[in-house]
Amino acid sequence: MSGVDVCVVGSGFGAGPAALRSVEAGRSVVVVEEGHRWDGRADSRKFLQRQGDIGYYLDLFRANVGFDFDRNAASIVLGGRGLGGGSLVYSMVSLRAPGFVFDDPVWPAEVDRAELDPYYLRAEQQLGVVQLQWSGARPTDDWRINAKRDAAFAVMCERAGVSCDPTPVAISARCGNLGWCTTGCIRHAKNSVDMRYLQPAEDLGAEMRVGTRVEWVEPAGALDGRRWRVHTTGMSDGVAGEVLCDTVVLAAGAVGSAALLQRSAAHLPGGVSRQVGRNLSRGGDILIPAVLPEDLELDDLEMAPGKIIGSCSFQYLFEPPPGFGDDWQRFIIQPMMVLPVVSSVLVADPDGITEDGGDMRMFGLGHKHLMQKWGTRLLHLGVMGIDGMDGTVSANRTGGVSIEYTTSPRTEALQSAARAGVRHIIETSGGRVLPSWDELRNDTLSIHPLGTCRMAAGPDQGAVDHRCRVFKSSGGVHDGLYVTDTSTYSSPIAVNTSLTAAAISERAMALMD
Repeated sequence: MSGVDVCVVGSGFGAGPAALRSVEAGRSVVVVEEGHRWDGRADSRKFLQRQGDIGYYLDLFRANVGFDFDRNAASIVLGGRGLGGGSLVYSMVSLRAPGFVFDDPVWPAEVDRAELDPYYLRAEQQLGVVQLQWSGARPTDDWRINAKRDAAFAVMCERAGVSCDPTPVAISARCGNLGWCTTGCIRHAKNSVDMRYLQPAEDLGAEMRVGTRVEWVEPAGALDGRRWRVHTTGMSDGVAGEVLCDTVVLAAGAVGSAALLQRSAAHLPGGVSRQVGRNLSRGGDILIPAVLPEDLELDDLEMAPGKIIGSCSFQYLFEPPPGFGDDWQRFIIQPMMVLPVVSSVLVADPDGITEDGGDMRMFGLGHKHLMQKWGTRLLHLGVMGIDGMDGTVSANRTGGVSIEYTTSPRTEALQSAARAGVRHIIETSGGRVLPSWDELRNDTLSIHPLGTCRMAAGPDQGAVDHRCRVFKSSGGVHDGLYVTDTSTYSSPIAVNTSLTAAAISERAMALMD
C-alpha cells in the first residue's frame, strides 16, 4: 500500500517546522488539519472584520470548555481553527523563554536556553520577526511603530519606575495597523504559520489535507509497508479514512495532542505515560482592566488601532512588585487591544453594588457609563507567568474532550502578585484598576495552554523525551511517534508561547532519525 514518510497532525507552531523541515529533507509529507484554509490560496476562506458574524468566529476559533457544577465554574481554552492553527489568531509577539525557566528540574537536562537558542534563531528568521519601535524616522516605518495604547502604558510604567520595552513581532511591511490581528489579518501581513512555514512546504510537495479530523493513531500492519496508521474522519461528509506513514508528528496543541494520545493509548503496544493530560497550565493568563488617569495627555489618544500587543514590562520576571518578598511568582505585563464587544463582557463596573446589596458589577447603568470610556481611557493589561499547572485534559473514544482547571496556592500567589504589579503601575499616577471577570467568578480562560505532554527524563514525570518522542508507560519510546507543540513544555515559560513551540519543533526535526 502507498503512504507518506511523515504525517503531521495539526498545523500551528509545532506543526509548521515539522512539515517544512521534513519536506526539505526529501521526505513526503501530509499535514492533516480539521479546519479550513485561510491563506489566500485555492479554496481558502476569507478573513472578515465584522463583530456580529458569529458563524465566522465559530469557523476561525476553537473553544474547549469544561464546567464544574460543584464550584459553578467554567474552564475555557481558546485557540485558532484552520490551516495555521493558533497562529491565525495570535498577536505576533515572538519572545524567547527566559533562561531561568529551564531551571525547573522537570525539564530534561538536554534542554535549556543555550540549547534552544539556535532553533529560536531559525524560527525567528522563518517567521520574519522584527523589533517594534517607539518612533520612526520615515513614514515608511509606520508598520514598525507602536500604538498610542503602548505609549500610554509606557508613560504609566515610567511614572512608577518600571521598565517597558517594545516587543519583537512576526509581521511584514503590509501591516496597516488596523488592530484586527487576532480575528485574522485581511492583508496577510501577520506572519502566521500557514504563510511562512506551510506554503513553502506545500510548494516543495507537501500535501495540506484540511477539513479532516484525526481520531486515533496505531501501528500499521506488517504488510502495509509503513509503521503507522492514522485514522481520520472527513468533517463535511463523515467518511472514515486513513494515512499510512513512517513518522507521526502530533502538533494539535495542549488540548488536542493530549486527547489524541489518550484516545490512541489502547492501540499502542506499551501504552503511554500516565502524565498525558496532566499538568495543563493556563500560561499564567490573566486579563486585568484599568482606567488611565485623566491627566495623561497623549494627543488624540485612541486605544484601538495598532498591533494587538506592542510593548511589555519584563520588570517582574526578575524582581518582586512592591509589597512582595523573595517568594513571588514571575510574570510579564502587556497592554492589549481588546474589542469593545469583548470589553463589555470582561470588564466589571467597580461601583455596581446597589444599596440593597444587589451585585450589578457586570451589568447595569454604571457599567454602561464605564464602557463610554472606551477609545480613550480603558486599558486592558494581559499577564503571563509561572502558574501551578492546575488543569487536566480528558478525552474519550467518541472524540469528546473535557478540561478542568483548579487554582493551586502557586497560581493564587501569581494572581496576587500580578494584581499588585498592575496596581503599582496604574495607581501610582492616579489611574484605577477595575475588577475583572475572574475576580467575580471562579472561571478560567486560557489562550496560552501548555504542559499536557511535557518533556521529561522518563514517563514518571512526563510524556515525551527531550527529542519529543512519545514515552511508553514503563519506559522506552515509540519509534516514529512525536509531539511538537506547547503541550511539551515541562513548565510554564512566563512569556508568549508561540516562538518556543516553533523552536522545540525545529530542534526535534533536526534530531529526527
